[in-house]
Amino acid sequence: EVFTRRDKVKTYTGTKFDVVINCAASIHNENLDQMYEDNVLLTYDLLTKLKYDHFIQIGSSSEYGSTEEMMSIKDCPAPATSYEGTKSAATMLALGVGKSLGKKVSVVRPFSIYGPGMTKRSFLQTLTKALLYDEPYTLYAGTHDWVYIDDFVEGLVRILELKLEGIFNLCSGRSSSNKDIAEIIANVLDKPTDDLQVINKKYRTYDKESWYGNRKETVQLLGWETKTTLLAGLTKCIKNWT
Repeated sequence: EVFTRRDKVKTYTGTKFDVVINCAASIHNENLDQMYEDNVLLTYDLLTKLKYDHFIQIGSSSEYGSTEEMMSIKDCPAPATSYEGTKSAATMLALGVGKSLGKKVSVVRPFSIYGPGMTKRSFLQTLTKALLYDEPYTLYAGTHDWVYIDDFVEGLVRILELKLEGIFNLCSGRSSSNKDIAEIIANVLDKPTDDLQVINKKYRTYDKESWYGNRKETVQLLGWETKTTLLAGLTKCIKNWT
């Protein structure tokens, strides 16, 4: 079954699930109360009020905070924003409650997931539209560790199949700048980048100049790694968006 954060958890307390995957999260840095309710309290309710064999908490690479170094699952969370703090708190809750209740719990920290179903307001979609229609676009400094949605789902499936607990980075291990992405999209569209205004500063104070994860532990444990190159993944997306 699939249910949203708007549904009452108590409706499902009598149901036994093989696995519960908590994908719900809010990014409301201006509304801490709402973010705390969605990211922490909901996680607690799901952990403690539902019956399940395996709980998978979808965390965030943002839990690692403002580091510019490669992010490893061995690193302690170092949140620098309210969002990062609530996601880190949810991770600690999931691991702690799992231990105390004797439940199998996994925490998956995805990096920058992308795919055809992304919102039209996303960076990749707005950039693609600007390049396609020769519209001016301001490109800020910043990098991402991009993971295509199919690879991300395959990672989740591997965790379920192997019934593994712990923390997992689902990442490519590569840091790609916004400019790199713009050049790939422009090449796919056969468009120039003349209308891009490149600004060498961060769009948000917490954006990183280097952003990539250490996938070594995940590869060893799951036998998983990203298969879709940025060129292949973005080409699939662009065909869907245009």
